[in-house]
Amino acid sequence: MATTAQELPLLDESTNQAISVSQSEHILNQDEAFRLFIGHNADYYLSKWSTSSDSTKRAGWNWAAFIGNVYWMGYRRMYLQALILTVFYIIASEFLFSNVLTASIPIMLICGFLGNTMYYQHVNKKITSINNLYRELSTQREKIKEVGGTSWKGIGVVLIPVIVTTLFLSNGYMKVDEQQVKSMVQFYEREGFRYQDGGETFFLYMKSPFGFSLALSGKDLSKIESANAYIPLGADANWIYTGAMIRGFFDDDRTVEQVKSWVSKQFQIFRSERYFPEPTKYIQNKYVKVLSVDPGTVMLIISSKETD
Repeated sequence: MATTAQELPLLDESTNQAISVSQSEHILNQDEAFRLFIGHNADYYLSKWSTSSDSTKRAGWNWAAFIGNVYWMGYRRMYLQALILTVFYIIASEFLFSNVLTASIPIMLICGFLGNTMYYQHVNKKITSINNLYRELSTQREKIKEVGGTSWKGIGVVLIPVIVTTLFLSNGYMKVDEQQVKSMVQFYEREGFRYQDGGETFFLYMKSPFGFSLALSGKDLSKIESANAYIPLGADANWIYTGAMIRGFFDDDRTVEQVKSWVSKQFQIFRSERYFPEPTKYIQNKYVKVLSVDPGTVMLIISSKETD
């Protein structure tokens, strides 16, 4: 049996009060209006809203909204809400969280918990606006169909600014903790590394007694595109310098240990087998790569993009 919207009164946005019986003479039946607007899967949303004690505050969990988040909003033509959450996601991924995965978790939870409620508010607002603008029922039906329903193009509308803005903000640079990188550089300087300025976008630190060298490529220490280290396999002391490099580019102890363990495994196998079983690994939005320079030297690369 289909769920109806009889217990879902349209709200006047100016007063937040239910529309009166006299007003309703010139508006569509509530059930018809909601169904016309929602389109696909109308029964699901009407069921959620009708069983909620207050659909404007909480209307159950929505798995589609949890998984699709801002793209689900685009599909449901909730463009303003999608834009707000997209901006929050970009800011969070750049400044609040260590990687895009952890930044997406709060967005997914917000959509999962409040998706049905946000959609109810969106539907109600749009229908009320149409009712206020048009008095003919046929026109109301036409306009509700026009602004409601679902749209695969809406996903693209949301996807494009996400891609463009993310590329603009990242601009090829690694996301680094500038203070950690400064601490790394200071460590090398205390150890006697010589600093060389190779130009506008190049910083070089070298430790000739052990043959270890580190090159940082970028505009400054907060905008580094890559870090390349030449590591002689015969000098165990170099792991101290390698470890300092890794800690400079990964901002939590667990990730640092993960990277160190992975690099150590690659070095160990290379010493005996002369090959790297897994030469590239993607960790915390960075590519970590090991290359053989000669039988006794390995290059460790940490970069914002995969290198050839």
